[in-house]
Amino acid sequence: MKKNYCIKWGIVFIGAVLLLAISARFCHDKRKEMNQDKVILRFAVTSKTFVFDESNNALRNFIEKVYAYADQNEYHDVDAFIVNGNVTGDGSRMAFDAVEQIADELLRKESRLYTTMGEMDFQVGESDEVNDPEIKEKITDHSLSIKGHRFIFLSPIYDSYATKLEWLEQQLEQAAGANGKPVFVFQYAALKNTFYGTENWYTMESEPIYQLLEQYDNVIDFASFSGSAANTVRSIFQSNATYVNTGVVSQMRMNYQEFGHDTSAEVITSAVSNVSQCRIVEVYGDGKTVIYTMDLNTGNLYKMPDSEEILRHEVYAGIKETYCYKNGKNVSGDSPVFSSDDCVEFSNVESNQAEITFNHASDKDGVLFYNIRVLNKSDNSMTEYNTYSDFAQYLPATQKTYLISGLKPGETYHVEIVPYDLFGMAGTSLSADFETPQGK
Repeated sequence: MKKNYCIKWGIVFIGAVLLLAISARFCHDKRKEMNQDKVILRFAVTSKTFVFDESNNALRNFIEKVYAYADQNEYHDVDAFIVNGNVTGDGSRMAFDAVEQIADELLRKESRLYTTMGEMDFQVGESDEVNDPEIKEKITDHSLSIKGHRFIFLSPIYDSYATKLEWLEQQLEQAAGANGKPVFVFQYAALKNTFYGTENWYTMESEPIYQLLEQYDNVIDFASFSGSAANTVRSIFQSNATYVNTGVVSQMRMNYQEFGHDTSAEVITSAVSNVSQCRIVEVYGDGKTVIYTMDLNTGNLYKMPDSEEILRHEVYAGIKETYCYKNGKNVSGDSPVFSSDDCVEFSNVESNQAEITFNHASDKDGVLFYNIRVLNKSDNSMTEYNTYSDFAQYLPATQKTYLISGLKPGETYHVEIVPYDLFGMAGTSLSADFETPQGK
């Protein structure tokens, strides 16, 4: 009787265990299914905050604007803030201490600040400063897990990553079994001929780093050095891995071959107060990674050019979203156009210079710059200017004003304005004539 009793309760116990296991498995699968369409990780990344002391506004503004965005969304946390190069303005101990003070003051308990180093972070004291134990610790490469996702931070020694390649290879190999999850890599200097701007500004170790990253289709690599705008289709490049321009809080510039010279100074002068950008990256339970671009002046997410649609890029491991740049394959068939009633207006016309004003052209991929051709109709001499289109401002001006100089008194000039989009496609020109007054 006792034996049957034991068998009976043994069967009941086994059944209960099986029932609990099935129930737990069902609940796990249910939770997993529910999490497929939910954000499970969020981080923000920018570069060039140039902190000198704790009063620095760029880093403060970055943190505050991203928190404001997060508070408006269902998933409130910001798991990481990342400044990808030139976090300080001079690499001094005081500057690094200021970064830490700002982080301690503003970061919430769920958030952490991570940085990689750029050339400005090596300025003060040169080799002696880099050998400072506290500074040396800050430029040590690190790899860590955030919410079960691998983050790899790679800093150069001055401008070289040559000594870091073996370490990067090891970290990528260890992260290879990420079960379809994205693996995030950060280094300040971008890789040549990836996103827009890297045609001119890139690391000398581009090829070996690129070859390492290309082995993994779940790698998303963030870089900054080009300083070009992030609110464009060409700011994210996809081959096997994905390459992302982080955006900048200052020093925006264009490829110099489009302007005939290095554009740093003139673009900073015209745009630095109105261009301040970061990326917000949200990872879902199914491995989907969505990348937004935020204007840090307004706290708004950028929209597609000439559209009310939010500019967003979706990346899945092994599946590439079509609205990303791939070696020229996604060039739009459309070219920039002026409105039929647009015209060129002339003001402050003097014997040697004049101001021209015209409405911005439109293009669904974004107008990059204008080529302004000024022809002296008397001797057929031509002068050309290239000017930034202001597309990287969240609310760009509707009109563009440009000063042309080197004119001669008492001459008739023909002005032709040609818009170019982000893929270098020229649009229909806008033209008009004007005369300079006779000199005194």
